[in-house]
Amino acid sequence: KDALDKNQLTKVLFNMPPGDWAQGDRGLACLPDRVTAFQEGVHEAIRYANVLQCHQIHAMAGLVPADANVLEYEQTYIKNIQYAADHCAAHDLRVLIEPINLRDMPRYFLTTQKQAEALLVKINRPNVFIQLDLYHCQIMEGDLMKTIERLGDKFCHIQIASVPERHEPDQGEVNYAWIFKKLAECHY
Repeated sequence: KDALDKNQLTKVLFNMPPGDWAQGDRGLACLPDRVTAFQEGVHEAIRYANVLQCHQIHAMAGLVPADANVLEYEQTYIKNIQYAADHCAAHDLRVLIEPINLRDMPRYFLTTQKQAEALLVKINRPNVFIQLDLYHCQIMEGDLMKTIERLGDKFCHIQIASVPERHEPDQGEVNYAWIFKKLAECHY
C-alpha cells in the first residue's frame, strides 16, 4: 500500500492464494478436498483488497487429476466461486475467472473462453467476470477479436503477452496495435 501511494499507482488485480505453488498447486477453486483452504483464501484476499483499495481478485481454478470425476470438480468450482462472489460483494469487489492454456499449465480446470462463459451462467453472480488473457486465448482458441466481441461485458480485465513465447507484446503472432485500436473503438 505504501509503495502504491508513494508512486501514485492503483492496484487493479491480484490472485487469491493459489495454494502451495512449490508443491504444484495452481489454484484451489475446483479442488473438492481443499474447500476450507479456498474459503480461508477468500477472506485473506478480501483483507488485502480492502487495504490495497483493489476491486478485482482472480481465483485460480486449480489442476484436475487425470482420473478425476470432472463433474465433481466443476460443481466444487461453481460453489467456491459463488462463495467468493457472495463474500466479495459486501466489499464491492469483483471475482475474476481466467482460462489458462493447457500448454503452459497441463490439466488446468478452466481452459477456454467458451467454458468460462458457460460457467458464468452456472455461477450466476453479478460480480463475477472473465479475466481475458489474450495470450492464453490465442493459444487455445485464436480468433481474438471475434472472441472479444462475443464476450461483450462478460470480461472486465485484459492481459496480454506475445504468442507463442509469452514475451513483450510487440513480438510474436498477435497484432496488438490493431486489437488495441478495436478495443478503443468499443470503449474498453
